[in-house]
Amino acid sequence: CDGAEDGPVGVFAGVGFNAYLVDNLRERLGFAGGFERYSVVVAADKDFAATRIAYKLGLTGPAMTVASACSTALTAVVAAVDSLRAGRCRVALAGAASLGMFSPFGHVASDGGIASPTGVCRPFDAAADGLTAGAGAGVVVLKRLEEAEADGDRILGVILGLGISNDGGHKAAFAAPSVTGQAQAIAQALEDSGTTPAEIGFIEAHGTATALGDPIEVAALNGVFAGLEPNSVVLGSVKGAVGHLDAASGIAGLLTALVAVRHGEIPPTAGYSRPNPRIPFGEGPFRVSGSIEAWPGPTGRRRLAGVSAFGMGGTNVHLILAAPPAELPGSHDDQPVLLTVSAATATAADALAAQVKADASPGLADMAAALARRHAFVHRRAVVVSDAAELGRNAWMSGEARGGAPLVALSYPGQGAQRPGMARALHAAYPVYRAVIDAAHEILAGTAAAELRHHLLAASNDRVAAEALTHTELTQPALFVVECAMTALLQSFGVRPNALIGHSVGEYVAAHVAGVIGFEDALRLVAARGCLMASAAPGAMLALSLPEAEAAPMIARAGADLAAINGPRQCVASGPEAVIAALEREAESLGRPARRLAVSHAFHSALMQPILPEFAREVAKVTLHRPSIPIISNLTGAVLTDEEARDPDYWARHLRGTVRLVDGLHALRGLAETVVLVEAGPGNTLSRSARASGFAEAQVIATDPDPAGNGQAAMLAALGRLWTLGVDIDRRAAAGPSTRRRAAPPYPYERVRLWIDRARTASIEAPAVASPIASDSMVQDAPALDVMLAEWRDVLGTPNLGAEDDFFELGGDSLTAVRLVARLRQRFGRDIATADLFGVRTPAGLARILASKIKTSGTPANDREAGWL
Repeated sequence: CDGAEDGPVGVFAGVGFNAYLVDNLRERLGFAGGFERYSVVVAADKDFAATRIAYKLGLTGPAMTVASACSTALTAVVAAVDSLRAGRCRVALAGAASLGMFSPFGHVASDGGIASPTGVCRPFDAAADGLTAGAGAGVVVLKRLEEAEADGDRILGVILGLGISNDGGHKAAFAAPSVTGQAQAIAQALEDSGTTPAEIGFIEAHGTATALGDPIEVAALNGVFAGLEPNSVVLGSVKGAVGHLDAASGIAGLLTALVAVRHGEIPPTAGYSRPNPRIPFGEGPFRVSGSIEAWPGPTGRRRLAGVSAFGMGGTNVHLILAAPPAELPGSHDDQPVLLTVSAATATAADALAAQVKADASPGLADMAAALARRHAFVHRRAVVVSDAAELGRNAWMSGEARGGAPLVALSYPGQGAQRPGMARALHAAYPVYRAVIDAAHEILAGTAAAELRHHLLAASNDRVAAEALTHTELTQPALFVVECAMTALLQSFGVRPNALIGHSVGEYVAAHVAGVIGFEDALRLVAARGCLMASAAPGAMLALSLPEAEAAPMIARAGADLAAINGPRQCVASGPEAVIAALEREAESLGRPARRLAVSHAFHSALMQPILPEFAREVAKVTLHRPSIPIISNLTGAVLTDEEARDPDYWARHLRGTVRLVDGLHALRGLAETVVLVEAGPGNTLSRSARASGFAEAQVIATDPDPAGNGQAAMLAALGRLWTLGVDIDRRAAAGPSTRRRAAPPYPYERVRLWIDRARTASIEAPAVASPIASDSMVQDAPALDVMLAEWRDVLGTPNLGAEDDFFELGGDSLTAVRLVARLRQRFGRDIATADLFGVRTPAGLARILASKIKTSGTPANDREAGWL
């Protein structure tokens, strides 16, 4: 999901207590200056969780840090859904993390507390004795259903409705759960979703395995689901498997329910064997399963689940989750696709390429599209494949994109590169390419080249088409059309040429691409050029493997013309048949390699002189403009000037003069430090010339080099090579059509340990005692009650607390009670229970219980106990 394209993307996140900040960075904060201290806090404080994610990922939607204790994650989901419904964002990330609240060494259980003395969390079980802590993080990507379907997203589940409430003050204590508040959130979610309790098959509960929490939760559910058949709804809690994840517990429950609704199987509740007798299961439709089981109810029933999360303080959240719609079919692996990966290091790029190779599942077009949506890093890899087998054996192209993109020069071959069916594959695969071929067919209707499209789309072994394309009046428009089509296709993939060069008729393609002449005018002019050249006297051409300094005198002595200089040792002679035959014999006698070209006329020779005036008149009929892209001239071997481009006489001389390709290639290399030459036409003749003229192998790319190969695969490979060299192609367009978005292998981060250990280990000392208590009578004396009152006032933060003041009315809750009782145990050296505090609620009442315990057990057993007292 690209935040820039699919956004705005919002972030709704919550974070649990950051013990790392307190335990590991505390000493550093103490010695740090103001700015350094502020920087550490911004980096670690929960307030900045959402905005830091938005900053790192470049997301521009709402970024809100959410906090509601144990219901934080689902509260974040509610906020995200509200924002999506209101149109404030198009995509939302919602979730929470809790990684540092609890010690990795376990916990110390206290009487009346929520932590399990046995260290096992058993939600809803008869042996349940509290929770165990876990650490974890989770996030979901949310979109409106209709937009997710339109985008072809892989939908894991559908949130149908949400409910959120707070208990308020109508409960025993701040930390105590409320039947009414929980039931209200559940009922809201059902109403919001438009569903009824009878449709729900599974509830992923808050399920903490605490003595008070589980019975109240089931009682609240029973109230909403009243009247349903017994055992008709399965209840579960993932906390039995992963523990209580604090702020992230709700996202763990949501992910669990997603798995259940997607697969139609309800996961077991770990640690459950028989129901807790204190839970009112008999008053409602719920049962807990200790083993995996199929979705309850009749086959084909719509799979709906509820998910609950209840935060300390009373924020209750419930949502209704539905199974996803039928998954869209994946793309078929019947066409070549371009797979691209990149990373910040070469090691990571190779690792990612290996992961993609290992994930050779069907739907490679979907994989290509997924990879193409990712950010492009420096180290790049690309491969073209048609199926999983090719992915397993094809080698990846590799390169680095450093120091800016290289200059891209498109080159266009001339006569001799043509072949039958050379447009067949790309015409069938790409509308942009097809449009150029079909437009040319309309323009050429009624001319000598009217059957051109038929020959371009013929089978590669079609002899009739092969013979037809040897005729100059067809060859030249054929090359012009396919090279213009290839250029249009490359441009549709984001390739923007910085320079152009063509060989003979190929320079007309360069002129059109640079805006010198329109497509229809250029095509008609090229067709006229071919007809005029075909009307000239017959001749022959001979390729000599000699440098210009040796070939030119030999050709002149023979009475022929130097038609082309294609490389440092590649010259072409042109002239009458008898003259070329004599030159061929001379070359053989001197041991100089020579090869006849398969042509019927002596191009770029004196035999073309008679047609020049007529051709100049044809050029004068069209409007010529100054080039918008530099063109390297065949005549001069330098950049074509504006005057030359608009001069009909230049184009007439171009038909007759020597093609100085080697000089043009040298001029191209001088335009920039790095130049990539792309042969945008059939064959690889210009690619060979470029390599011979000093271009490195990696800097020369042919788009259709093999007559027997797959034209589509070759073109994609050219795009892949350009991208690995740093050219910013449109990888999404190059990836081709994809029916759905799919997951691709994740980025292989090269992990570095950045953990900051504690600066020093602090010692823990027992608190000082003002005056030890040594006798039963002292407990009821004023000094003993004063000690009791002092502890209460300190824990509750109430300096004027009196002996008969009520603990809960003063704002006390279960966690405060556990802390207070622990301090009183340490202070008085007696086993005071949390239940004792809950029973009497006042300092005076607890002092009387303490006196009773001392009277029963006697004075301290030894000096050590007396000292603690």
